[in-house]
Amino acid sequence: MVDARPIGRACAAVDVWNHLMKALDLKTQLDALQAQLEQLQSALHELNSADARALRTGSEALHLLQLSSYFVWKIAEQRQVYAVEVESAKKILARYYEVFQFKVDPLTEID
Repeated sequence: MVDARPIGRACAAVDVWNHLMKALDLKTQLDALQAQLEQLQSALHELNSADARALRTGSEALHLLQLSSYFVWKIAEQRQVYAVEVESAKKILARYYEVFQFKVDPLTEID
C-alpha cells in the first residue's frame, strides 16, 4: 500500500503557495494604489494651498478629488480581496495540518 501523505503534503504546499502568491500580487497592487493615492492627495493639497490658482484650476481640483475617491474605494476593495486570500491560505493550512499532522504549526508563520 502506498503512503499518500507525501503527495497530499505536496498538493497542500502547492495549494497554499498559489493562495499566498495571489495574496502577494494583491498586496503589490494595493501598495501601488496607495502610492498613487498619496500622489493625488499631494497634488490636491498643492492646488488647495495656492489661492490664486484655485479659481482657474477648480475643474482640475474636482478631477483630482474624483480620482482620490476612486483610489480610496479601490484600495478598500483590494484590501478586502487580499484578506480573503490570506484567510483562504490559512484555512487550507489548517485543514492540511490536521489531515497530515505537520510537525510545526504553519499558521504561526502567516500574517
